[in-house]
Amino acid sequence: MIVPVKAREKLIGIVSFGVREGPRRYDRADLALAQELARRTGVALDNARLYQQAQEAIAHRDEFLSVAAHELRTPLPACEASRN
Repeated sequence: MIVPVKAREKLIGIVSFGVREGPRRYDRADLALAQELARRTGVALDNARLYQQAQEAIAHRDEFLSVAAHELRTPLPACEASRN
């Protein structure tokens, strides 16, 4: 049995289920469970992607604030034109 893994309605992979021994056949309950597992997998993968993006955005923000704070603490050199 193969079920799609989706995140935000976009296919991002598949989950495959197999039987190791015996002539077992999957029924509707098995399919429903497999679909729920695939749905939760998609949500977890999407959350991980969003978390990584948020961490990258925070790192960029922190770098910007660090540079801005340094620039605000550094005095501007006097311009020759303003002395005349």
